[in-house]
Amino acid sequence: MRNISEINAAAASKHQELRRRQSLLSLMGVLVVLFVAIGLMVPAISATQETLSVDGDGASTVAAQEAEGEDAAVRMIDLATQALKSQKYKLTGFLTPFEQEIAVTIANTLGSLKPEFNGGFDGAERQRAAFIHDDFQGTPNFELAVLDAKWNAEFARLSHRDVLGSLMSLGLERYCIGDIIATKEQARIIVDKKVADYFLNNLTHIGDARVEVSLGDLSTIAPKEERVKDISSTVASLRIDSIVASGFGMSRSKAADEIKAEKIKLNWQTVKNASQSIKQGDILSMRGRGRLEVVEVRGQTKKGRTAVLLRRFF
Repeated sequence: MRNISEINAAAASKHQELRRRQSLLSLMGVLVVLFVAIGLMVPAISATQETLSVDGDGASTVAAQEAEGEDAAVRMIDLATQALKSQKYKLTGFLTPFEQEIAVTIANTLGSLKPEFNGGFDGAERQRAAFIHDDFQGTPNFELAVLDAKWNAEFARLSHRDVLGSLMSLGLERYCIGDIIATKEQARIIVDKKVADYFLNNLTHIGDARVEVSLGDLSTIAPKEERVKDISSTVASLRIDSIVASGFGMSRSKAADEIKAEKIKLNWQTVKNASQSIKQGDILSMRGRGRLEVVEVRGQTKKGRTAVLLRRFF
């Protein structure tokens, strides 16, 4: 017969195994929810196949987006479980708005965690998430820094894309870099504080222009201001090309061209199919033209068109 210590040890081992299985089941549930959300399950695959039948060149783009979404979800689940174990908090890298929604889903699904976000200034698009345990009593340090990169505007005209391209060429991952506020003669770059010195020492040129980079003050960044315009309209259908045409003031064929050129995003994911349907609450964005919110779908008119209320952010 086994003695008491052996029985207790066996019971403890079974309890530990049960907790491990419960944890794995919980994580599997999170992954299923997230993969459905980011289009990695069967329904999204079917939609992707329809898209590729319209434009076969989009295969690599769609695959890359799915892989990025999956990688981001897995990284965040790992950080969230670390926060649960430590009963403190864990920081992510900079997240897109879509990835921020995934972070909220992870925290809500796992429980005992609350997500907080900070991108360095009010209105920042790319933000870091902190998975904070309910028992943590402190304030999370988001470890943010801002770099001021200046150039001679008389000899160089640099854009947001130029700045980002030069930063990425230095070999660090995109999630180390937050928003980039580019003006005529400088760019203010929000970064993970841990990589600030690396950029200070290695970012010497943006394109062909020589730049001077210094550490700035986050408190001097003004909140992002947006102009808003409400647009009441009727559309032939809730196809995305129809909504884009109405909201951004262009022909439907032009909207289809912009979609084909990958300039349109729906809920922060690149759109490849002009016939894709939208719904109330969706957010569309167009490179260089701002964002568009589908505030309300009001139903059909007597002529069979669909009345919508759109809100455009400049």
